[in-house]
Amino acid sequence: MSSTSARQRRLSSALVAVLVLAAFFLQPLPASAVDVGSEQDTAGPQIASFSSTPAAVDVRLTAATITATAQITDDLSGLNVARVFYRSPSGIQSQTFVFGSHNRTSGDALSGMYSSSVSIDTQQESGIWRVSGATTTDAVGNTRSYSEAEARAFGTADFTVTSNRDATKPAVTAVRWSPSPLDVSGGDGMPVFEWDATDEGGSGVYYVNISVISPSLRQRISGQAVDFSSTVRNAHTFTAVGTMGTPTGSGVSFESGVPQYSEPGTWTVNYVQVMDRANNQTTYQGTALAAILQGPFVVAANPTDTTDPVISAYRFSPASIDVSTAPKSVDVEIDVSDELSGVQAGWVTFKSPIITTASPQFITRTASFFQTLPQPRITAGTLTASVTFPTYDRSGDWSVDQVCVVDRVKHVVCRSGAALGPLGPTGLNVVANEPPAVAVTGVQNGATYQAGSVPAAACDVRDREDGVVSGVQPVVTGPDAGGAYTATCSYTDRGGKTGTATVTYKVEGPVNTPPTVTVTGVTATSYELGAEPVPGCTVTDAEDTGETAVPAVGPAGGAHGLGARAVTCSYTDDGGLTATSSVTYTVVDTGLPTLSGAPTTSPNAAGWYRGDVTIHWTAEDTGTGIDPATVPVDETISTEGTGQTRTASVADLAGNTATATSAPAVNIDRTAPSVGTPSFSLNPKATTQSTTLSAAVSDNLSGVVGGEYFLESDPGAGNGTPLTLSADKATLTHVFGTNLAPGVYTVGVRSMDAAGNWSATTTELLVVYDPNGGFVTGGGHIASPAGAWAADPSASGRATFGFVSKYQKGAATPTGNTEFQFNAGGLNFSSTSYEWLVISGARAQYKGNGTVNGVAGYKFLLTATDGAVNGGGGADKFRIKITKDGTVVYDNLLGAADDATNAQVLTGGSIVIHAK
Repeated sequence: MSSTSARQRRLSSALVAVLVLAAFFLQPLPASAVDVGSEQDTAGPQIASFSSTPAAVDVRLTAATITATAQITDDLSGLNVARVFYRSPSGIQSQTFVFGSHNRTSGDALSGMYSSSVSIDTQQESGIWRVSGATTTDAVGNTRSYSEAEARAFGTADFTVTSNRDATKPAVTAVRWSPSPLDVSGGDGMPVFEWDATDEGGSGVYYVNISVISPSLRQRISGQAVDFSSTVRNAHTFTAVGTMGTPTGSGVSFESGVPQYSEPGTWTVNYVQVMDRANNQTTYQGTALAAILQGPFVVAANPTDTTDPVISAYRFSPASIDVSTAPKSVDVEIDVSDELSGVQAGWVTFKSPIITTASPQFITRTASFFQTLPQPRITAGTLTASVTFPTYDRSGDWSVDQVCVVDRVKHVVCRSGAALGPLGPTGLNVVANEPPAVAVTGVQNGATYQAGSVPAAACDVRDREDGVVSGVQPVVTGPDAGGAYTATCSYTDRGGKTGTATVTYKVEGPVNTPPTVTVTGVTATSYELGAEPVPGCTVTDAEDTGETAVPAVGPAGGAHGLGARAVTCSYTDDGGLTATSSVTYTVVDTGLPTLSGAPTTSPNAAGWYRGDVTIHWTAEDTGTGIDPATVPVDETISTEGTGQTRTASVADLAGNTATATSAPAVNIDRTAPSVGTPSFSLNPKATTQSTTLSAAVSDNLSGVVGGEYFLESDPGAGNGTPLTLSADKATLTHVFGTNLAPGVYTVGVRSMDAAGNWSATTTELLVVYDPNGGFVTGGGHIASPAGAWAADPSASGRATFGFVSKYQKGAATPTGNTEFQFNAGGLNFSSTSYEWLVISGARAQYKGNGTVNGVAGYKFLLTATDGAVNGGGGADKFRIKITKDGTVVYDNLLGAADDATNAQVLTGGSIVIHAK
């Protein structure tokens, strides 16, 4: 076909905009489907060759034509359309060669030659135009895309254009509309748009449009106009009258009318565009757009439609279609309602099964209804539409992908997935399959043959989807009373359709003598079950050739395949005479069954289990088989101990028995080892000293194999640091050297036995101090909380303190004094001695002994934080914990761990950590 000019293509594109609304709402939603494997068209067409002429055109004075020839093939449904794309040097302009049934010059849709032309007008860009790619689509919708390199591979070549193209962009100086405001309270509103446009490049203004969007962005109108005049106009006023989706006058408007019940308010002019006849285009937005508009586009509407339309039901018929030889249509109905503006459009989309090797992997087909306004409003009713499925369409169970309706003011409602079930049927069956062509070859219908010279019958099977099918054998029957034979060939393809052919012929032969038959392979003796020889038949006949017989083996005389068994050979020759021979032999079973038992799970690397062990028995017999009633059930060994086994017996159906003991033997230890509280050779210890951790361990069965320790937080069993196990496996040890920083460490210890059981965890505090470190002083008060003083839990209020703690040179214990008074509770504490002091960064902690209200025998742990030191958090904090015989008598951070960092903030005073 001859391609239109660039301006005509622009107009064609503009006309398509009538359907923009429907296209916008027809986007498919995801849906699952199943590929049933039936024959169908799943591959796009191929471009086998391509050529074009001439290679160069000069259009400075008049337009020229370039013609392309292409060979295009397809496997089943045939070519629908193919396109080869070219682009100008700048990429602004393009040309497309379009091939289809309208310009096929020879062949057919499966393999044809095509001719297509494009018109190069005087405003086309100069330079080398290059191929950019190609696409093909068949009648079903399968596609194939070609890159630039792939397009060049099938023969495309560049062409050169010489022209005097206008490169100057046109302009719009003003845009107007009336009436303003647009009142649609009493009916649809049809605004009139005007554009004042100019072009200084010489090709002349050609096309203008305007896009306006409602405040919620739900509604959109587009006014457009084209100058169809053959006269070049460098200045022109375009006019377009608002319509509801219908071409009108010399200009074309596309849904530039505003329906009754629309959204009121100030609508936004999104953009204004102008194009000249050389494809130069100017788009106005932002401040450039505001400069050419007459003012805001205002819509008045009362009442206004604010609710969605309703889908109450849908249906379609038929529920199954066969597109094997011709297209089929499906009729659709949708029951809808809308309270004000009325339903304008609706559609039902069907989705094919997914085929991962096809392109595209699935296809959708849509039955759509679209009302061109103005027409009577549909506030309640039934929308009707139909959709055609082409020949060789995708076969299988199509799903209903979505059902949608939209009202005149563009409220959209779509239902898909599980929401479709209550509304209507969700599946459509599509069959795409031609029956196979079947013929009988070798023998002719009605022919007569002499015995001994009858040709062999054969089957010729050809199927459009399956191709030439080999291996189909004829079924030959006869002779009947007249010596007539029939040969029948039948084949059912993968799609379930069957083709059949039958030929009848006659065979005449000489005088017949009876055959002789002998049983071979077996004799009248005994054979072990499962080792019986294979019987055979020997047939001899004077007239027949290639005579054979299949031995008929009778059932055994006893149970389980044992006992006497008869073999019979029988043969009837072509003349109808029969001979028979028989042999009887005995089948026995004397073999013993086998039995084995083993644990269902494996022990650990040391050969131990920590829980119950199941022994599973496996019995086999190569003869009559195992008697199910004698098969041992699984046994559970749950007792702790070593070398444990189980014994069982089994019998086969012939009564033969076997006994076995399970292996390997089972060792079970489910009791955890014990570990004592860790002790230290030196605690507290200076940072310059080492101390040895020791913990006693024991295990009464599998034995202790190791242990681990952790500092502070427990990482979980098996994740700590290994300890050293003594040679007698009674003690775990570890040496802490001089690498520990000053601090109070919670040291946890646990042991593990060979079975993998972990003991409970025991802990002890290790105190590490720096004898050459700093010292801490403090004085002030805190707000003692209720519950801190065990003697009077309700007491709360101001508590004062003062302390100093430091190591004297060369001393192993610190010295100082600590005073704490809580008057509201009647508590007066004074220190008498210190045990250790640890300073780490902004935190100091020391432990000692003292008196409460003059009574000795109390211990205390004081934690102080200097907020001015890095890490102190900017606030001084204080905690004192006083105990007697392990029982807490006072703690202003009750319940917290001894190494907690969230001590109480002072209400007055200060704490200072001093450098040495």
